Amino acid sequence: MIEVITTKVYRSTAKGRRYLTKTGAIKAEARSLIEAKHPTERAYFDGNGYMTEPGWHWMEIPRSHVLLRRVCRLVKRAIEP
Repeated sequence: MIEVITTKVYRSTAKGRRYLTKTGAIKAEARSLIEAKHPTERAYFDGNGYMTEPGWHWMEIPRSHVLLRRVCRLVKRAIEP
């Protein structure tokens, strides 16, 4: 038998997706806020396959894990009353 069940989901407005857990939505929101401030740059290669310019991602920031935790905490405090 197929049942219709209504459940609570959490939507990340910056990411534009729905998550089943509050923690997942908070982490996605925090990552998208960081990515908006520090955009990812792709690596460029020449015709022979050698990298001419290396790419860059916000996870290469020193202590990026601390930045992510702090932004997660700020997002969590912003949504709780």
